[in-house]
Amino acid sequence: MDSAVGKKYKDQDVVLDNKTAYIRCKFTNCNIIYMGGDFQLLNCQFENCQISITGEAGKVVAFMQMVGMIQQTQMPSQVPPAVAQMPDAGGIH
Repeated sequence: MDSAVGKKYKDQDVVLDNKTAYIRCKFTNCNIIYMGGDFQLLNCQFENCQISITGEAGKVVAFMQMVGMIQQTQMPSQVPPAVAQMPDAGGIH
């Protein structure tokens, strides 16, 4: 896995996957795309970012909506500040 350490991303799509570990990175006005599978985010900051859940992860969300486990309005369109500032936020190894 490649590492992006201390990089700044602005106004772009960023795909979370098992190819890049994002460490102490800052994302501003980005579209964070999660399709399922492993990813690594460690001590990253998010400012005004959108989350897109697609692919296999999108199928899980659609299923959960279908069976009433979550409602469309429960899915956040932006990264909540409390989550964005947490060490190891979203980190899955």
